[in-house]
Amino acid sequence: MSTTVLSPRVNGLVRDVAASPKHNLSIAATGASREMDAGRTSELARQLRGLGQDQQGMLDAIDRLRSTKLSDIELPQLVVVGDQSAGKSSVLDAISGIPVPRHAGACTKIATEFRLRRAQGGEHISVSVTPGPDRTDSERHELSKLSENLTNVTVDKLGDVIRNIGNEILSMHAQRGQGKFTSRDVLTIEIAGPKMPMLTLVDLPGFIHTPGEQQTEDDIDMIHEIAESYMRKPRTIILAVISGGSNYANQVVMRKAEKHDPQLKRTLGIITKPDLAKTTGLEGEFLKLAGNKYKMLDLGWHVLRNRGPQEAGDSKDRDKIEREFFAQAPWNELDKADTGVEDLRSKLSVLLYGHIADHMPQLLGELGDELQRTKKELRALGPRIGDGVQMRMELGGLFDQSSRLIECSTSGGSGPNLRSDPQDCSRLTETEKREMARGFYSRITGERRDFEEEMRLHGREQWFDDRGAVATAYLKSEVQPLLDRSSGRQLPGDLDPMLPYDLFEKLSSEWDAIAKRHKDRIVKTCTEFLHEVITSIWPERMQLPLWSEVVSKQVRDYEERADAELDNLDKDRLRRVPPYAPDFLAQVKELEQQLPRQQDQSLECYRLFVRMLAFYEVCHRQAL
Repeated sequence: MSTTVLSPRVNGLVRDVAASPKHNLSIAATGASREMDAGRTSELARQLRGLGQDQQGMLDAIDRLRSTKLSDIELPQLVVVGDQSAGKSSVLDAISGIPVPRHAGACTKIATEFRLRRAQGGEHISVSVTPGPDRTDSERHELSKLSENLTNVTVDKLGDVIRNIGNEILSMHAQRGQGKFTSRDVLTIEIAGPKMPMLTLVDLPGFIHTPGEQQTEDDIDMIHEIAESYMRKPRTIILAVISGGSNYANQVVMRKAEKHDPQLKRTLGIITKPDLAKTTGLEGEFLKLAGNKYKMLDLGWHVLRNRGPQEAGDSKDRDKIEREFFAQAPWNELDKADTGVEDLRSKLSVLLYGHIADHMPQLLGELGDELQRTKKELRALGPRIGDGVQMRMELGGLFDQSSRLIECSTSGGSGPNLRSDPQDCSRLTETEKREMARGFYSRITGERRDFEEEMRLHGREQWFDDRGAVATAYLKSEVQPLLDRSSGRQLPGDLDPMLPYDLFEKLSSEWDAIAKRHKDRIVKTCTEFLHEVITSIWPERMQLPLWSEVVSKQVRDYEERADAELDNLDKDRLRRVPPYAPDFLAQVKELEQQLPRQQDQSLECYRLFVRMLAFYEVCHRQAL
């Protein structure tokens, strides 16, 4: 979610959530919680089935926050998880009173958020898509078109809509080469009606044990990752659906719940298909489970009887058959508050209501912090520009401020006027800008000193002390062998004029490497300073394009020119051209006094060495 979109939405949502009656909410939820802990659905819980407009506004605000995909803020939520074919669709069918289509293809492969709301008039359903966090702006735009509003809903019509939208989502996902079975987008189904409970439930794809014709191992891993990404969040209440039609131990959902909720404080177990438990010989085990005697959950267990494949009729017929079932032994031994869809609606309404109330203070604080961060980022983007003339004026002002700051830095902090103007986005005072300029100048000056010292200490292949001890060794190892190899037609006592250059080239062989290291440090210092200039003066929206499209290219160009200049200098070092140095002979005499010839040194060898060293000192001085 981009900052420019996020800020106004968060701003309004913070007001909506903050305006909710938190005090009354907490009292009601606390009272309802005590009643539920006693194992009874109180009258208070029944009243909370029909939450007022203020509470509906609060739930809507939470849902809108969820749609913004705030990555740094975790929202209170109820998620429905279970193995494939555990009866999750039947649970949602029973709670909403709307026949949720089974086997609707793509709907079982995508997280689906059901928003149940109280509204006057007939039942109304809207279906839309909340894009995943990895979607591009163009994909978000395309997904925004995938929406439908339905009235006079039939199960076939709703199934067609869900199937078509789900297939479109997965098709877009497959075009990106990310598989065809799952997606991190969320299908949102909002159901409003006069008898609808006030709930928001997230239905997650069912856990699959083994690959099939339509799903691979990678698909199964993705399903588990999507489900567990919801379950691991501390503000998520896990509604773990367990089917009575198969062995409890073979169903993976509770192992997943215990993994992410080790103390089982935020997991509510829902047992479906209890009528099938008798045929599998597991009725006693599921009765212990439902009585919270086998797997102890702080939120307890609830049992629903699913509509059978051959059972027709509307939701009233379904609820009547369910009541008759739980009135018979042995299921009538369970607390009535823990059986049937009517009490589940009440239980979930109270549970979600109290859950939001518990986290409301912390949530408001996090939203306030996020709002402040977003406002700060918006201010960093700079003022909104209306037309081309204003754009040119803004760019002109920004380039002028940058140029003045850079010019000031090259003069050591003195120079042009750096006072801020109306277009200045840096929020730096003139003093702060001059300190930044002086800091750059000091770093460059320090690099120059380091270069001079490195050239002085390490520019020579060998170092000669004032006593000439090292010089004697050098004469024996380098100079005399060179003379021996270079005997020519010169008269005795004369030197080949090229020999000093041979010695110089070897003695100065480190110059190029030292110069290139110095160049790299200068480039690094200049690059860092230009980054500081851009981030201090330019609006955030312009910083990356300015650097990538303009400044970095100029820096690379200057660096290439510097490399070329260094190559030319190294070539000059090897050209064997006498330097323009009127004091060359004076330098020779000075070195003869500093390094007098030893008795064991030949005159020719000594003369060659002194002249080479004088040439080195002249070139070294010119290089610096």
